[in-house]
Amino acid sequence: MRQACSPWFLDFLTACEITGARPFGEIAQLTAEMIDWNAGVIEIKQHKNAKKGKTRTIFLTPPLETLLRRMVEKHPTGLLFRTRKNGKWKADAVCYHMRKMERELEIPRLNFYAYRKALITDALEKGISAEVISELVGNSPQAIHDYYNRLSERRNTLKEAAAKAIG
Repeated sequence: MRQACSPWFLDFLTACEITGARPFGEIAQLTAEMIDWNAGVIEIKQHKNAKKGKTRTIFLTPPLETLLRRMVEKHPTGLLFRTRKNGKWKADAVCYHMRKMERELEIPRLNFYAYRKALITDALEKGISAEVISELVGNSPQAIHDYYNRLSERRNTLKEAAAKAIG
């Protein structure tokens, strides 16, 4: 699928994929000034749950740090992830690229939030608690349970868990 992406969309898509962050409210607004390289975090002041007094932190993993360092080199000021015309990523631009990829790859309709859902569900499958995942992606543990916990759809994982539970 990556071969069908334009370079600027691929960077944005990759950041969303490896962080599980919200594409428009978090990744699309990132600037170099928001990154604390020493602490290994990005602190987002304006986010979905800011009114609740919550801090939104994205933790730098090695792949994310590599991507961000490259983006900071390209864009030391202003937005890190930009459209081809240097604009902010918005839903209409993302939809355009997703529909283009569907046509080129002859695949069914893509949902950009599927990357977030996949990261969360994969983390649950790996045994990471909903409480920890909720901190990583900026959701409540209840939202993780209610909306993302689709382990029942992963029969092999459940089969392995059943065997592990008895011995």
